[in-house]
Amino acid sequence: MSRRSVEFVVWGDPKPKGRPRFINKGRFVSTYTPRETRNYESLIRQAYKDTNGTSKVYGALRAEVIAVFSIPKSASKKNRELMATGHIYCKNKKDCDNLAKTVLDALNKTAYHDDNQVVELFARKEYGETPCIKVKLHELEDIPDDERIDIGDIPLDELPFTKGDDDFDDNNAENYYEE
Repeated sequence: MSRRSVEFVVWGDPKPKGRPRFINKGRFVSTYTPRETRNYESLIRQAYKDTNGTSKVYGALRAEVIAVFSIPKSASKKNRELMATGHIYCKNKKDCDNLAKTVLDALNKTAYHDDNQVVELFARKEYGETPCIKVKLHELEDIPDDERIDIGDIPLDELPFTKGDDDFDDNNAENYYEE
């Protein structure tokens, strides 16, 4: 039994989650995530994989997301020093909650099964020399090592109730689970 923590850094300007877009398709409306958000989420996933490989965290999680923004060039020398030491807060227009949402959504099925596992969230914006997002994920529960199985590593024919299961009837699924 153990509790694991993972951390990684996404280099570059932090980007908040973009608002969903809507498109009319005949009589139906379809939603999609803007391309810039999808690209940034892909960058986050790659940064996680580069640091942590395919390992995942399990159970209830605490997430720490720290977005570091460049100090504005227009800041005076005195203010630059105060910004770099955290004495002046970063109050730019990028919402802290949307920055965290981008990270949490990007890590679904990569770092953890689903972002509903995150039960504690710490998010902060700050100034620094190099823009980035620093992410730490901490398991809050002791997880037995034999329960750390990624379902993605199991061949489909070895999973219970797959399409080839002769006993499973799609039309009568609710009765199948009551037995």
